[in-house]
Amino acid sequence: MISIFISPYDRELDECLNSQNELEEKLDAERKRKNALFAKMESFYTDRFKESYFKSREGKIGQISYVYAKEGKLFVHLYFLEITANSKLIKKYNNIELFGKEMEKLTELTEAEYQGEFFAYVNKRIRIVETE
Repeated sequence: MISIFISPYDRELDECLNSQNELEEKLDAERKRKNALFAKMESFYTDRFKESYFKSREGKIGQISYVYAKEGKLFVHLYFLEITANSKLIKKYNNIELFGKEMEKLTELTEAEYQGEFFAYVNKRIRIVETE
């Protein structure tokens, strides 16, 4: 029979493994907390921006649908109105980062301002399409 010696590192390894398990439990709890905070932030910003009208610096107009989180960042799901070559009005959906440069290019509009911008945009775009 072979005699197996007890390593002088056994106790230290057990302590290390126990510490690692505790840290993994804490990390898991923090991940859950982070996900809960992102869910609350999505809800907060969606409540704030949902159905908000806007105009871009380029003259495009549209409306925000909701805010969502992806890979640790918040994004806004919105559409820009566009008129096709055969004069159809379509909503072109897009996602932009909530705190990004593209969001800075948008100006929030009231419903009345949006209606005025809508008719101006449609009239202008239809004239451009008709002349093409």
